[in-house]
Amino acid sequence: MINIEEKTGNKNIIQEHVRGTSNLQEGWDSSNSEETSNKHIRFIDLFGGVGGFRLGLERAGKANRERKSEIVDKNIRQNSSNFGYSVDSNEKTDDRFKCVGYYDINRYATQVYNKQFGESHKPTDITKISSDDIPEHDLLCAGVPCQAWSIAGKRKGFEDSRGTMWFEVFRIAKEKQPAYLLLENVKGILSHNEGRSFEMICESLTEIGYAVDFTIFNSKNWGVPQNRERVFIHAKRLDLIDECQLI
Repeated sequence: MINIEEKTGNKNIIQEHVRGTSNLQEGWDSSNSEETSNKHIRFIDLFGGVGGFRLGLERAGKANRERKSEIVDKNIRQNSSNFGYSVDSNEKTDDRFKCVGYYDINRYATQVYNKQFGESHKPTDITKISSDDIPEHDLLCAGVPCQAWSIAGKRKGFEDSRGTMWFEVFRIAKEKQPAYLLLENVKGILSHNEGRSFEMICESLTEIGYAVDFTIFNSKNWGVPQNRERVFIHAKRLDLIDECQLI
């Protein structure tokens, strides 16, 4: 069971929700499943924006970790004269992660994404995309629209059409059954409706076959000069987890 109070310090938030596993971070290295034995870990970029999830995944791996300081310094120098971000074509990335699908309705974000990664996606309304048209994947990444949950907004939650995009995540995850989910949102989602909204999200993921946990990260601790706290939900399909991990 996950204790949200311990992670947030907020007694008004529900203290427990669905069963989870503290070993989700071990990821593919701890699994012997067919999905994770391939060379590439296929992922989809749902609500992919300008490509934050993809860039992070493509930089993952031992080779890039060893070059972390060098890459950060280089990118700071490259981007000091503008507000955009440029992917260095000479930068060594980990080809273990392979993006097989990108979906975002915003045309400007899609234009930036295409420029960054040399692709030609069109703006996509995910509510009109059948799961049959979504490629098979091992990892579903989603930066679910946050305006409905942010303390900077009206916090209408599921009454806001953007807030209902969580149901698209549930739909695709249920029908495609990827091994892993990695979902991101603002910290305010934890306290919305006294925690009941977040509880519903986690319970919905459990009902479709996933063990769920979450972590709060602050960008200021990761080399970014901003104080931005974000919730990352990491979930693993139940059939890939040992029974002892569900205690």
